[in-house]
Amino acid sequence: MSRRQFLRIDSLGLEIWQTNGHDHRCVERLSPPQIADFARWLVARPRGARIRILIDVGEEAYETEVLPRVRGADRRALIARRLAQWFPQPLWARADALPDRPREHGGATERVLFSGLTRPERIEPWIDALRSADVRIECIIPASALLAACSGLADGLLVSFSQAGMRLTLVEEGRARLSRLVEDYPATTAGQNTDWLSEIARTVRYASTVVGGTVQPVVGILAAAAALPSTCTLSSAAEHGLELHWLDPASFGIFTGEGKGLDCSHLLLHWLNKASPRLGWQTPASPGRMSRPQRLFVGVSASICVAGMAAAALNWQDAARLTQEHAAQEAALSAKRELLASIDASIPPLPATPDLIRSSAEQFEQATRLRAPTQALFEHVSRALEEGPAARLHSLAWELEAPGVAITLTLTQATRQDIEAIARRLEHLGPVAVEPSRPDGRSVISVRTALDRLGSERP
Repeated sequence: MSRRQFLRIDSLGLEIWQTNGHDHRCVERLSPPQIADFARWLVARPRGARIRILIDVGEEAYETEVLPRVRGADRRALIARRLAQWFPQPLWARADALPDRPREHGGATERVLFSGLTRPERIEPWIDALRSADVRIECIIPASALLAACSGLADGLLVSFSQAGMRLTLVEEGRARLSRLVEDYPATTAGQNTDWLSEIARTVRYASTVVGGTVQPVVGILAAAAALPSTCTLSSAAEHGLELHWLDPASFGIFTGEGKGLDCSHLLLHWLNKASPRLGWQTPASPGRMSRPQRLFVGVSASICVAGMAAAALNWQDAARLTQEHAAQEAALSAKRELLASIDASIPPLPATPDLIRSSAEQFEQATRLRAPTQALFEHVSRALEEGPAARLHSLAWELEAPGVAITLTLTQATRQDIEAIARRLEHLGPVAVEPSRPDGRSVISVRTALDRLGSERP
């Protein structure tokens, strides 16, 4: 049996790890421009080498929805549509059913947690090189999923450090509900001061709103107490309103020498070696290599053909009957392929930004029963968004505040220059309020204006 190979991908590049029992060590680090070197390393691997991959990047999003409770093909189609709307590449996302709360939502609905990458282009060059090589990808698991499943913390905020930064993972009912990577505090410098305590306190306040309660979550730091700065004490944490608990990595079965620093990569690789592939995302198939359903289909078809040939050799009179049965099975398979194609075609794409703005403005006009200048609303918001080319409109809300209206834009992937440019354009309508960066990575711009002013002011 071939030995496993372990890879870790973060914002700095890719790490190649070797493991021997409980001993894990990084043997090479490659930066993003070194894709060709990685491809040459893969060529030297034994054929069919088994690869496990840890993804430790910051561009993760988590959304919880209450959906109608359906089953079978209807549920799969519903989940596929929601994944396509939340994430640019559903391959790097997943949906998990959360425990029922019948008193809140009733038995006809279910809560579903959608999680995945919002910028998969950071990892795709490395994955493409793996797919082109003759290796077997066993699993691709994000760090947040490993921390939630293996740390033993059922509910609370788990803090861990790596070379990429400080990761804050909100765990509820054994699942990651929120995970942030703050790149300003890597493991190499986090031990020099406790400035990161304020970031933990900020995330704790936001986490209380995510779980829908007012109780502050327990905060666990995945590090030995001796590895933390001397200024990190219970009293210094209390100044930020925090009650900290330390989870020593040595208690999870790794060598004491590995657990002295703040970097938790050794522990994550230890968990990755034992983790179930079900924790991760769907494993992409290699080009030219059949997926498991395809192999099953080919195997079944081959078995039918072999059985038909054997039966025909024993009894020529049954040959015509077997041929007809095989044709009927092929026709049934063809009908199923057409059904799958129609389901894929029925999944609508994400709405274009101009259509989203126009539809939102018209819904506001109908809801308020006012003859609001819909065209003027559309033109103002559309022209403002043109000032921020990198920004993406996530949602658009309208609220009647007599004698005017409040317009709220929620943006993703917006830079500081984009936000300032959009805000300057919207100042033609009225006072503007900006929330540049929320913990979930989105930005919010609000403007209040009078309805009669919308008709006279042109964008």
